[in-house]
Amino acid sequence: MQTSDRSKPVTRTPSATQRNENVSRPDLADQEEEYKQLEAKTAALVEEAEQVLRNQDKLLNEKPAVARNYSLLDQVDTDDIYDKFQPKIGDGVAIIDDKQIDYVSIQAKAKTTFDKTVYDIETKVNQRDTNKIFNSYSNNDDENDDVLPAAAKDMGTEAKIRFLKARLRVMQEELERMHTECIKRVSEDMHADAGTLPYSLDDENEKLTIKMKETDDERSRLSRVITSLQDQLEKHKKLSTDSKTKLDTTEIELSSVKKEIDQMKRQTKKQSQEQNQSDTKLNRALEEAERYKQQLQKMQSTTKDLTEQDKKKIEQLTNENRKLEKQRLELMNAFKRQLKLIDVLKKQKLHLEASKLLQFTEEEFVKAIEWNVT
Repeated sequence: MQTSDRSKPVTRTPSATQRNENVSRPDLADQEEEYKQLEAKTAALVEEAEQVLRNQDKLLNEKPAVARNYSLLDQVDTDDIYDKFQPKIGDGVAIIDDKQIDYVSIQAKAKTTFDKTVYDIETKVNQRDTNKIFNSYSNNDDENDDVLPAAAKDMGTEAKIRFLKARLRVMQEELERMHTECIKRVSEDMHADAGTLPYSLDDENEKLTIKMKETDDERSRLSRVITSLQDQLEKHKKLSTDSKTKLDTTEIELSSVKKEIDQMKRQTKKQSQEQNQSDTKLNRALEEAERYKQQLQKMQSTTKDLTEQDKKKIEQLTNENRKLEKQRLELMNAFKRQLKLIDVLKKQKLHLEASKLLQFTEEEFVKAIEWNVT
């Protein structure tokens, strides 16, 4: 019975640690997947924040560059153009006016020369392209790069406004210089021929009026361009503010995501520690089970050896018992024979004693007879 109990197979039920491990492994996989998604979201938010920062830095870095390249722009104002341009003709004529010269004729002749000079200046500064730019600005508020050189295309809106103001300032200075030269020429001509007046004074006045109107139109176009650029500057400022707000929101979200990631890391670390502890306990349990299994196998092997030895001893004892039984039977037979022999010997002894008694009796009888005879 002991041998059969030891040879039975041992079945192990899963321990509580193994069941907890099987339950916790899917949870760990889900948490790892969520962690990966959070990392991807964090990377996207960081990339977006960096892009916003780069755009903002680009807008901020444009202003110092423009200030270095165009140091004259800070001194220009749109109102200065008309303040300086409007009274120059009258002032120039007033300077050369005297009793011998008619004011209207001087102004008309000066305007004739001035128109020619203005035409030359417009040719020099590509007035045709400039008018095209102004017309495009009046029809559309968007930027047009034809009015700017290649080096100024990448400037900011405020820098472009200041560049256009500087260009107007240069044109105004050129006009003033040419106007002064015209006044000097007219003065010299009028001193040379004081009695001669233009035959077409009304035409010259009309040309002067048209030119002033064109100048007013040009001023209006430039004002619209500047207004458009200022509006665009406001838009860019608003976009910058929105970008900054979005950046702040993104930073808040990023901070929140970082906190969530840190919390997930702590939870993952804690679960990893618990998992390591569970694995350690499981390994210990498996080692103990393996040790018990080896002990069981050793005991089963020892029991098997003992069983074989017992079988051999039983067979040996059985053989010895058989021999002893055989010897016992032989001894019993010998004992029976001895008993029979003893009985026979007893009977023989009795017969001998009887025969002795009988012989003694016979001798006594003979002696008695012999005694009687004598």
